[in-house]
Amino acid sequence: MALRCVKCGFENQPGTARCELCGQELSPALAAKADDHPHRVPTGLKRVPAPIHRDQALSQNPTQTGAADRSSTPVPFPVPDPSPEGPTPKISASGPTTYTGAQQATAPPPLLGKIKLVVEQGMIIGEQYLLSEPRMVIGRSDPSSSIYPDIDLTGQDNEYVHRRHALLQFYDLDTRLSVEHVGGTNPTLVNNQPVEAGELVELKIGDRLRIGRVVMRLTSI
Repeated sequence: MALRCVKCGFENQPGTARCELCGQELSPALAAKADDHPHRVPTGLKRVPAPIHRDQALSQNPTQTGAADRSSTPVPFPVPDPSPEGPTPKISASGPTTYTGAQQATAPPPLLGKIKLVVEQGMIIGEQYLLSEPRMVIGRSDPSSSIYPDIDLTGQDNEYVHRRHALLQFYDLDTRLSVEHVGGTNPTLVNNQPVEAGELVELKIGDRLRIGRVVMRLTSI
């Protein structure tokens, strides 16, 4: 029986002492506890500022009208833009949301299998990755180590993407999506805001996810 990590949800081979994805100590007891609910709500979730589109930025600063558009120029790791909304709030959650009665009519629709990542910056512009599994690892394949991530960015960036770079997780009955940075020194960014190690950042439609030098936008199918 595979041992599921209580921290990242990765299913490890029987007899593994530590999670191959995040390094969390494993035990059969903890693995059983992790299976209590398949859509458990992570703790430490935070929202990030929504991306500011170029037209909106120009309307806020008309003096930039006519300036050269540098949005397509690749930069290894951009400096996060200061958020006009102030410090990013933390969201704590104790369990999955349930909807009853009239609330079911307005409950958020499930996202699993209904959204995708579209490459906006990388070696293959426009390539799409359907988010069709409850947990998906983003990274770079390494056949010598038998590492094959669910979203393989080897062809997009073979230098700055780690073998296991980030983890996407659906939760709250598949109505919400989070991303976690799980390995390496090259960061994971959402709307140019770095995802700190050990925290889960919620992704919304329209957000940009940066893995190494690859930028992908989250969109509906």
